[in-house]
Amino acid sequence: MLGSRFQTPVHNFSPRSFGMKFTSFLVCSLLLVSLQNASRAAVVFTDDFSSDPATNGWTELSSAADTATGLIESDGSSAVLRKTGGSSRITLTISRTISSVGFEDILVDFTAFQSLTGYENDDFIRIEYNSGSGFVTLLQDNEVWTGVNNISGDGTSGNDGNVTPTSISTIALGADANENVSLQFRLTADLNATTEDVFFDSFTVSGTATAVPEPSSLAFLSILGLGIAKTNFRVRRFI
Repeated sequence: MLGSRFQTPVHNFSPRSFGMKFTSFLVCSLLLVSLQNASRAAVVFTDDFSSDPATNGWTELSSAADTATGLIESDGSSAVLRKTGGSSRITLTISRTISSVGFEDILVDFTAFQSLTGYENDDFIRIEYNSGSGFVTLLQDNEVWTGVNNISGDGTSGNDGNVTPTSISTIALGADANENVSLQFRLTADLNATTEDVFFDSFTVSGTATAVPEPSSLAFLSILGLGIAKTNFRVRRFI
């Protein structure tokens, strides 16, 4: 009796039980990883403007009150928007449609800078988007570009431009931008002098993928699970 009180417990090892638990654990783990990968933030569209915007799907437009002329091109690393002649102000824009189908929680990042020559309060860089009900301004920064919403400018004229590429630090769009096949963006530079150049350095749209794992991934997990289960069955037959 005394010896039995200190007897070491015996745990029966069941290959069948272990195999079934291991199979469930493995399949569930792989499925979880697949779902997590599907929900990660991903780049929907990006452009570093190393080539002319028109060659990458952007529509280029210029408008002015008189015969003012402008130019939109790439210098190999940025899109350059500049006034080339005339006495009135000129508005230069690039716009394009970007489908966000398969994504939600849409984010926009944009980086720009200016030439050194002085800018006035009515010079500005603006970012807009259109989810189907007309363009909405996300940010307009007047005079010296700092990447923040500042439609009143800096209060004085002739300030030097910001020659350092400066980001808007990401702007989140509303739910109307989610899963939108015809989401539009428009980038604008409004200038009054031929010495004022604006540079669009980069533009990126990102979001969280909403798609479930691809059928091929689910099929692979199913086949893997069946294969392991079959192996467990064979092991159980010989035990």
